[in-house]
Amino acid sequence: GVMGGRESEVSHRTTDVLLECAYFDPRRIRGTRKALRMDTEASYRFERGTDLHAMPDVVRRAVALLRTVAGGEERDPPVDVYPAPVRPRVVFVRPERVDHLLGVSVPRDEIERHLTSVGFAVAPKDGRLHVQVPGWRPDVTREVDLIEEVARLKGYDAFPVELRPYRPSTVPDDPVEALKARLRRVLTGMGLHEARTLPLMPAHGQAAAVTVANPLSQDHSALRASLLPGLLRAVEQNWSVRHREIRLFEIGAAFQRATDGKLLEQLRLAAVVTGARVPPHWSTRFRPPDYEVWDLKAMFAEEARLDGLPGEVAETDGGWLLRGGDGRQGGWAGALQAEGPKWSAPVYGFELEVRVAERPAVRFVGLPTTPSLERDLALVLPDGLSAREVEAVLREAGAPLLERAWPFDQFRHPELAGRSVAWRLVFRVADRTLRDDEVDPVGERMVKSLKDRLGVARRET
Repeated sequence: GVMGGRESEVSHRTTDVLLECAYFDPRRIRGTRKALRMDTEASYRFERGTDLHAMPDVVRRAVALLRTVAGGEERDPPVDVYPAPVRPRVVFVRPERVDHLLGVSVPRDEIERHLTSVGFAVAPKDGRLHVQVPGWRPDVTREVDLIEEVARLKGYDAFPVELRPYRPSTVPDDPVEALKARLRRVLTGMGLHEARTLPLMPAHGQAAAVTVANPLSQDHSALRASLLPGLLRAVEQNWSVRHREIRLFEIGAAFQRATDGKLLEQLRLAAVVTGARVPPHWSTRFRPPDYEVWDLKAMFAEEARLDGLPGEVAETDGGWLLRGGDGRQGGWAGALQAEGPKWSAPVYGFELEVRVAERPAVRFVGLPTTPSLERDLALVLPDGLSAREVEAVLREAGAPLLERAWPFDQFRHPELAGRSVAWRLVFRVADRTLRDDEVDPVGERMVKSLKDRLGVARRET
C-alpha cells in the first residue's frame, strides 16, 4: 500500500501480469509511511480510505481495460479471498433530530429522497431511518453526517436567515474574555507581542503528562503542561534568523493529570523577554539597555495584580513565586535555563494562572480633594532583608495616615553595614489637611517599629 516490490515491477519486457486488488487499513498504511518516511501516491490514496466492497468491480474493470487498450487475454478467473467479510455500516437517523439541527421541518420522504439520490440505502423502521452507508463514503459515520448531507442536497438557500436584533449594551461581557483583553492590553502596552504556539509537546520530560491517543509524531504526543516551552522554541527560532530583541506573551490552556487520574485544564498567561528593552534607533548614540530580571518582576507583579490573584510575590532561589493565602502557588517568574546548547543571551520569563472566578470586584474611589504631606526616610537595611518586609512594617505603623510608601533610591558605601534605601512616604486623610505636628509623631512611630521588629535604623548621614 506504500510502494511496490522492486523484483515484481512491470517493465517493457513484461508479458504476464498478476492483478491483485486489495484493501489496506488506513492506520497501518499511515504508520508504515511514517516509519519509512516515504510519501507516495498509493499511500496518499489508501490513508484516506477506499471502497472495501468495490474490489470485484475494480478487478473486472482493470481486466476490461487491459483487453481493450493492450490486447491482453484473461487466462484464469478471479479468486476472492475475503475470510472476514465486513458488513456495510448502518447509521440511524431521527427525523425530529433533522428538524432540530437544521431549524426547519424536513418531511421524512424528502429525507429519504435526498439520501437515496447519492447512493445511500434507506429503510424506515421504529420511527427512525436505517441508512446503509456505501463503501465509497468512509467519512459518514454519525447521524450528524447524514443530516449534513440532507442540508447540502436540500440547498443552503432554502434555510431562512434570521438576524435577531439586540442592543449591545444589554449583552454582558464574558468575564474570561474581558480579563484576557485587559491582560493583553497591558502587555502590548509594555511592548510585548502576542504569540500562538502549538499545545502539543513531547511526552518525555513532563510530569503527569496528558498523552494523545493518536499522536502525529513523538514531538507532538502530549498536551502541554506549561506555556513557557512553546515560547522558548519561538525565541530560538527568532535567534536562528538573527532577531535578538524578542518580547512575547501567550494566553492559553495548560493541561495536567491529577493524582486521581482526572484531567485538569488551566487558563494561563506566560511571557518571555530577551535583548534590548526597546529596539535600537538611529537617533540614539548608544544601544538601549537589555532586559534585566527586575523588569520581569515588574511585569509579573503587574499582571498578577490585574489578574486579581490574592497573595504576594515572594523571592525564591532563581526567581519569584506568587503565593496565595491558601498556600497555593499562582505563578512563577525568573531567569530561564537552556536544556541544550547555551543561549547567547539571558532569557527571562514568567507564567501565572488566570483565575477569573476568584477575581475580586473592582472598587473605584474619588480623586483626593485634600493635599498630601510627603516625607523621605533613608534606612540602613542588611543585605538579607527585603524591601517588602520593610514596606509591611511601614504601612502597619503608619496607618491610618500613611497613604503610599515606596523605595526610590539605593545607596551603598564601604562604611555602611548593608545598603541604604530611601523611601518616599505620602500621608493624607480625606476630610482635612494634615499638619506637620500630626505627621511627625507617626514618622517617629514608624522608625521605632522598624528598629524593634526588624533591627533597621535610620541613616543619619
